[in-house]
Amino acid sequence: MAAKQPELVDSCEELSGDKAYDSLAFIKMLWEGPDPDSPRRILPVIPKKNDWKYKPDQTRPLFPGIDNITYDCQGQIYCWCMKTGKRREMVYDGYEKERDSQKWRCPAACYGIRCKSFKRCSKGKKYGRVVRVKRDFDPRTFLPVARQSMKIKRLYKKRPSVERVNAQLDVSYGFEEHYIRRKRKMKFSCALSLIVMLSMALGRIRENKQRLLEKEDKKISSIRSLVGTY
Repeated sequence: MAAKQPELVDSCEELSGDKAYDSLAFIKMLWEGPDPDSPRRILPVIPKKNDWKYKPDQTRPLFPGIDNITYDCQGQIYCWCMKTGKRREMVYDGYEKERDSQKWRCPAACYGIRCKSFKRCSKGKKYGRVVRVKRDFDPRTFLPVARQSMKIKRLYKKRPSVERVNAQLDVSYGFEEHYIRRKRKMKFSCALSLIVMLSMALGRIRENKQRLLEKEDKKISSIRSLVGTY
């Protein structure tokens, strides 16, 4: 695609796919590209396979020699209380472009949770402990934006919505078994079907909006009648 349609690849900001696209080579190709001097920076919105040969809640130490900071197969960072042994999810605090790393913060500092190891971990700082994970530590597990972030969840919701539109074109509009010849006619037919689809959606939105306005008018009139009685 990069050779045939370079404009499309250059304008792409993210790519959504299912677990079949979860591979180190593909993710690196999206974010870094073939030339390291001019990276593409296409955000991979791809869920990770549960490929650890352990229990689903198994974690591994993130740093050698530090046992109270661990991570799981999906890239969630955990901190462990050194006194009680309780495990808590650390809070994702964004991607640092200059350091090319994810930033995670202490949950006790972010949410006001009582932790007996807070002073020892944070070294007396109210901001709490900060953990940074370099993306090249494990590019498959630690994407430029963490899978646990609201941004990734919001972007991934767009993928099934696009699939529903494609399925509607195939089934409801009859493009699965068509008799259209020539690319130009197919483009025109698809564009016309999408216009009809959007027009129907807009009509439903306006219809529901009108119903809601009518309900609000009834509520307001009933409130006025009640107020007028006193």
